[in-house]
Amino acid sequence: MSIWEAIILGLIQGITEILPVSSTAHIILFTQLFGEKPDISFNVIMNFGSWIAIMIYFYDIWLDLVVGTLNFVKITIYTWLKENNKSKLKNKLPRFSRMTVDYGKNEFYYNSKKQFILGFNLILATIPVLVIAFFIKDFLNKNLENNFMIGVSLILGGGLLYIAEIISKQKYNIENIGFGKIILIGFGQVMSLIPGFSRSGSTIMASLFVGLKRKDAATFAFLLGAPVILIATIVEIPSFINDYQMSLEVILSFMFSIIGTLVSIHILYKFIQKQSFLVFVIYRFILGVFLIINSI
Repeated sequence: MSIWEAIILGLIQGITEILPVSSTAHIILFTQLFGEKPDISFNVIMNFGSWIAIMIYFYDIWLDLVVGTLNFVKITIYTWLKENNKSKLKNKLPRFSRMTVDYGKNEFYYNSKKQFILGFNLILATIPVLVIAFFIKDFLNKNLENNFMIGVSLILGGGLLYIAEIISKQKYNIENIGFGKIILIGFGQVMSLIPGFSRSGSTIMASLFVGLKRKDAATFAFLLGAPVILIATIVEIPSFINDYQMSLEVILSFMFSIIGTLVSIHILYKFIQKQSFLVFVIYRFILGVFLIINSI
């Protein structure tokens, strides 16, 4: 694989990992155009690059989430100790014996609680795709990872995304959505296991169906991508270690996947504030039809 091909694949991975157009479809299409298929090193490195980009772009949200969760847990424990007359136990715990402010009744506590709930929601929405992927991921890849089925998935997923945006009430924010809706979003993400459906597209579609606002649907999809991508990367580490070869092409692919992901997040954020997802639906239809015709 040439240097330019590695750069292009890195950019394609980064851009399409975030946009609701299926990174799988584009990587397969471009590797076919190049006349070769990248090894496991490229796949793992490019996915890891997208994960790093998500962590960088949303660093403030991740920082607030971690700090807020720790504060929420600390305040909850302190409140329990106080309300249940556990003063002896409290005095033996240095971090709690020094607390004098009743944080449980002020805005600081409720802000910390919001961060805790966001973290919990991300975990809850990740569970369905992990469980189902464990049983059927290999089967789907072996039987559906071909141009015809990917083309069908692109069209079907695009249609569902369009319907979701039309009927969505778009009245909820991330912080005030219930656990039931979070679970539905998690099961919506399961559709991304089908090659061509798109992880971000499936998550955004499910988020719109349950009533999240367009920007919040995209934000939650981006954040939800971090644990999924990281776990998928970890799963591939044994194969990665066996096949890995340090090369300039691998390094460039990694660097440009980070760049592509950062650029696509920023562009999509700006775009969806003024426009709908219709342009991505149209693009999915065109690409899907192309892949179906090409497979016949």
